[in-house]
Amino acid sequence: MCNTKAGCASCLCLSPLKFTTNLLVSQVLQRLEALGPAAFHPHPDFEKNLLKELGYALTLDREADTGKPVEPQKRYTYMIERGPIALNGRAEALVEVTGRTLLDMACDNFTDSTTLAQSKVLMRFLMNHYLDNQELHTRQLLRELQQI
Repeated sequence: MCNTKAGCASCLCLSPLKFTTNLLVSQVLQRLEALGPAAFHPHPDFEKNLLKELGYALTLDREADTGKPVEPQKRYTYMIERGPIALNGRAEALVEVTGRTLLDMACDNFTDSTTLAQSKVLMRFLMNHYLDNQELHTRQLLRELQQI
């Protein structure tokens, strides 16, 4: 802490809060460097929770058209503001995920590489819709932090 009458504005010392903040920012930047390009893509769990907080909670465990439980082995598309619809041989789908991915997402389980990859595609599709194709400012912030 600064003991001069002029305060920290005229000297190089840092208050404990500023020191802690600088240390945290430094640690975040080190982690971002270690992650590389992956750091620019928010985790699907973050985006899922963001949509929930905004009032757009996702239905992931029930088929939107039948109300039946999602089956892990089936293929699904996701209808915005409705939920998953089984493809049942239909080839056309804006986004396609397995039932396993939907069920894993419902339980916040992103340990499977297929679940993680498919959930990223699904969340990007949904976020683009709800954000009207605008970029999340967190992505821009992460890019700017990495350039420091």
